Amino acid sequence: MFHEGACSDTMEHDGRLMLDLNYRSLEDAARRLPGAGRAPALRVVGGGTYGGSASFREEPAFERPLNVYG
Repeated sequence: MFHEGACSDTMEHDGRLMLDLNYRSLEDAARRLPGAGRAPALRVVGGGTYGGSASFREEPAFERPLNVYG
């Protein structure tokens, strides 16, 4: 599932708004899919998630978001 309705404003500072628009709406839609019996696995794609790290490794320990969007 591609979520193209997200708020991508990197200057937005309202973390709750970003969570509602970028995560909860996607989770709700995924739960309504046929055969969806559990919470979906979400994969974050974007430089904003790892932008503040000195090196890139796709692991939680290296996540250094530069703002609430990341």
